[in-house]
Amino acid sequence: MSRRAAWLGGAGLVLAAVAGAILLPRAGQATPDGCFGTDDNARLSFRVFQQAPPPAAGAKDYPAYPLTDAATMQLGKLAGAAPGVGGWYFQWGNRSTAPLFNGAGRQLPRKPNFQPSAGALRQQRTPFTTVARANACTLAQAAHLLGKDQQAQAFVREAGIDTIAQGQQPDQGAVGPADLCVLADGRLPANARGIFLDYEVGDGRTPDQSLEFLRRFAGLVHGANKQAGVMINPLDAPSQKWTGITGAVAHDVVEAFDFTTIWLWGRNAQGNLPASYARQMDILRQGGPVDGRRILALFDLNQTTMADAVFVHRAVVRDQLAGVMLWRNRAVQGGACNTDVAIKTAIVAFGQPPRKRAF
Repeated sequence: MSRRAAWLGGAGLVLAAVAGAILLPRAGQATPDGCFGTDDNARLSFRVFQQAPPPAAGAKDYPAYPLTDAATMQLGKLAGAAPGVGGWYFQWGNRSTAPLFNGAGRQLPRKPNFQPSAGALRQQRTPFTTVARANACTLAQAAHLLGKDQQAQAFVREAGIDTIAQGQQPDQGAVGPADLCVLADGRLPANARGIFLDYEVGDGRTPDQSLEFLRRFAGLVHGANKQAGVMINPLDAPSQKWTGITGAVAHDVVEAFDFTTIWLWGRNAQGNLPASYARQMDILRQGGPVDGRRILALFDLNQTTMADAVFVHRAVVRDQLAGVMLWRNRAVQGGACNTDVAIKTAIVAFGQPPRKRAF
């Protein structure tokens, strides 16, 4: 028995597309080895966010189909997004890099801060000496993207730091000057839907500090008539105590944003993806009923099983979530339909394995 057939039997699904794949003429919409194409976008019944630059208008070869939305740190790619694809700037939420120690006195390792870039990611990283200064830079960077330069300068003045344009800051060495806020060379284009904040700060801030900042950030974006999303680490992860997203504030965070992610990955605290989803939903519900239309299931394409993919599709439909965000986690998208990545993608997005292509 094949691995795919065994999985189908174990999951209790009967999908005719496995034994005999449906052949569809592609009319040059994808390369011969591409599993998904533009027509798959139209088949989606909920939102599918890809963490990738959007396909360019007229593009025929794009590895991250299917999608309704694309979130990218490459600001320069957003203006040329294909019609019908929502473009989002994926913004890093700056963290304090001051030393942080756990109860046993061990210093906690943390990622450095990413700097904004219109093209490929900059190599240099910026340290911030306090939470207030890290937050001020995040707000200033967003305000600059939204064309609110006076507001951007007000944020940094309040925190006692300075800004510098991306093009004026050398990109040499691993670490840039401390507390110097780098502003992107460019603005959020008019066709972009909004800004998606990657909020994995882990710098010891309290729940109240996190909620106050996140409300301020979302209000800034909404004030420019753009949508705001936030991606946070798994709510059930022990490390969340260092980020301040607990049951005391998680529901209010969801209410502040258009989209908030529930992160579903293979290394979850329970060792069981459905159990992790249930626990994270319980955390959100501590503050009241959850509006599923504000939730995206962030699905790990690498360290998960086919059964996990089946569960995520069913949960999105059952709980009427807004949709999913696909996280590559070093998995390679694009290519043939018989790869684990393509099969998981199709299961999550459509509830069935991929359909083979005829060219």
